[in-house]
Amino acid sequence: MGCNAWNHSASCNCGWGGDTGGGGTRGGFRAIPVPTGLEWRTARNHATYTTPNARCPVCDAVVFFCQFSNGGRVFFDDLGPPWPKHPCTDRWIRGGMRQPVMPPLHPQPEPPARLLRRDEWRPFLPEKSGDGDGPARRVIMPKIERFPGKFLQVPAEVLHGPARWRWLLGDADCIEISRPVVEPNGSITELTVTVPAWTRTDECVEAAAKGEPLSADTLNSIGFALSFAWRVKDYPDWIKFPGVDFGLARRYFERAVDVDPSYWPAINNLAVMARDGLGCDPDPTMAAALFHRAAQSLELTPLHHLVNLYRTGAVEMDPDFLTFLEELITVRDEEERDAA
Repeated sequence: MGCNAWNHSASCNCGWGGDTGGGGTRGGFRAIPVPTGLEWRTARNHATYTTPNARCPVCDAVVFFCQFSNGGRVFFDDLGPPWPKHPCTDRWIRGGMRQPVMPPLHPQPEPPARLLRRDEWRPFLPEKSGDGDGPARRVIMPKIERFPGKFLQVPAEVLHGPARWRWLLGDADCIEISRPVVEPNGSITELTVTVPAWTRTDECVEAAAKGEPLSADTLNSIGFALSFAWRVKDYPDWIKFPGVDFGLARRYFERAVDVDPSYWPAINNLAVMARDGLGCDPDPTMAAALFHRAAQSLELTPLHHLVNLYRTGAVEMDPDFLTFLEELITVRDEEERDAA
């Protein structure tokens, strides 16, 4: 008969019990399973990083207990770099745990991603992770994080325990991931890796591995992740979110145009920033010039922006040319409907 996850023996190898307290009741309160590496990886919220799950048997302080697949076990005072180890439990934890893990305290939720500065460490909690035991895994991050790519290609070992991540300082192309490596004897080292944040296809992964220059499309997507990706309808204060950096976004849009002078999405984004004064003073004349340049693509988005700019009277325009643009939009609308 298989293990029923209750009153485990000391030799139970199911991963949930033995000397960790399992699911039984001792000393007048119910014990809870300790978090394993799998739990840290598959959590759908930040609770496991903000709610201590144990008490120190020496000083009774609330702590985070984590057990690793290699047999290492440790109490942390906090989860995240520099991974502060609780100082008074080494001898006790190596000698064998004989007390149950106490129920968690009330959660202390972390602020949502939009309220975290880009240089702050946050829980690395992918929504999905690819299968297999290869040297790298493909993981999907929550949309709230506003990644410029569709997935991250990360070393498999960062998924084997609690990890945190932050945007690489001074470089919006990549993120930095940190996790503790705990040996069976209780010693701790820190594993830190840097991975591209813009990978969307296998070709992107190969380009990143080869160190190839970023394409205009990739540069534009990074700029967008730093700016308009945070836009919330009918909420003008979105521009104040710590994840928004118009100065850095502008540099990526400009780099995209340098790579491909005809790449209209980046030109259009620069025009919107000039029109609305995002990260700069409003400049309708510059905005009109950029929208006109982007409209050479005959795409509807810059055409609509250009016409609306003239209709508001922000800049003057030949009425005949305005009529021509409106007729062009009508034709392009019909073409788009027919293509759909």
